[in-house]
Amino acid sequence: SSGINAEYGLYTVHIESAIKFPLQGSLQATSSDRRWKRSTNVPITGKPEQGYFINIYLGSPKPQRLSVVVDTGSSNFAIAGSSTVGIDTYFYSSKSTTFKKSEDKSIKVQYFNGSWEGYFASDVFKFCDKCESGRVDVALITSFVNFFAPPSLWQGILGLGYKTLIQPAPDAADSVLDSLTRKGAVTQIFSIELCGRENQDSTQLNGQLELDATATQADGYVYTDVVKQWYYQIELTDLTVDGQSVVKDCYELNKPHAIIDSGTTNIMLPTVVYWTVLAAIEPYAYNAAEIPPDDSENEIKRV
Repeated sequence: SSGINAEYGLYTVHIESAIKFPLQGSLQATSSDRRWKRSTNVPITGKPEQGYFINIYLGSPKPQRLSVVVDTGSSNFAIAGSSTVGIDTYFYSSKSTTFKKSEDKSIKVQYFNGSWEGYFASDVFKFCDKCESGRVDVALITSFVNFFAPPSLWQGILGLGYKTLIQPAPDAADSVLDSLTRKGAVTQIFSIELCGRENQDSTQLNGQLELDATATQADGYVYTDVVKQWYYQIELTDLTVDGQSVVKDCYELNKPHAIIDSGTTNIMLPTVVYWTVLAAIEPYAYNAAEIPPDDSENEIKRV
């Protein structure tokens, strides 16, 4: 499970697995952090190949419920805005009396894998049915490449990163968190908990987005500095497999930078570190598959 404190530039992480990433600059939460109003928990749902997503509400007088990927690796809020996108559910802007299209403000966003095009607008947004609402900037997607994967279980993306990641430029729009914070609907304190399957027979993943998250020190959590406010960039001091360090120099682990990105399902490592980690976990893979480690015909292929 993990959480982000965007106002103080802290990232909290709690990992219970064979692979662990110790963090630099661990801090204790102080009494001055414990002043926020009662938090609101928004359920997170996940599916393999689909990522983790939440329901949000957009438009008025009858808010439309839509599902969006929770992404700390970007800052734009974008929703499918036309049937031409090719997914069954999308935002009907004509049904919202508060929808405002921004004139001559087209946008194209490229991710590591996939892209979309559309135009800027604004409308009334809230995180849950009973949550406080506020006007936010939104991009309506009209076309895409490798973005939605039909049958898509979500219709857009909610970027929770810093304003510096807004595309095409930081001054092109405001992030949802910035807009709602100015209105007083939320604070810039939130946490994200991403969990695995409830049981072996289920493919559904779960979690929660906690808004106005209390910054008290929970058991098992540590805090680390965000060293640069664009992505949630942190510094890793080590990487262990089954309790054994596999990194000789933490510089290699942070080259070019280490970021926390809830919008991807991958752990990406620098090349040198990748091969070191692979060598360390190969015996566990062999044991799970009941393959002798010295069986060259079944050796894990390095591609």
